Amino acid sequence: MRSVRAFAPATIANLSYGFDCLGVSLDSLGDEVEMSFNNSEEIEIISIENNSGIPLDSNRNCCAEVVRKMNQRLQSKHGVSIRIKKGFQSGSGLGSSSASSAAAALAYNNLLDNPFSLNELIPFAAFGEKL
Repeated sequence: MRSVRAFAPATIANLSYGFDCLGVSLDSLGDEVEMSFNNSEEIEIISIENNSGIPLDSNRNCCAEVVRKMNQRLQSKHGVSIRIKKGFQSGSGLGSSSASSAAAALAYNNLLDNPFSLNELIPFAAFGEKL
């Protein structure tokens, strides 16, 4: 069964007062998300490596919600199995949910043979971060 993996880096933001939109991505820290179709309509979180209290419940996990939002936009019901490898602690101020959401959007897009451009993935990743 085909699976894809995507990495998204941790970030350091708020470099200086008044410049909250400036940030730096770190190539040494980040999250990795692996996905494969599971021959159902279910979106399931199989595992979270280095889990620090992040829910396995797909109804409470930002990666699963990103996939749901993308399915909604495509009017599809693809089910996937998701494995998450956390590269840094949640709540560290380094963009933990952002990294997971961005990696999920990129991985799922790749699994679907890229129906969305990189720019079109931004709202999906932002949706996951918002949750």
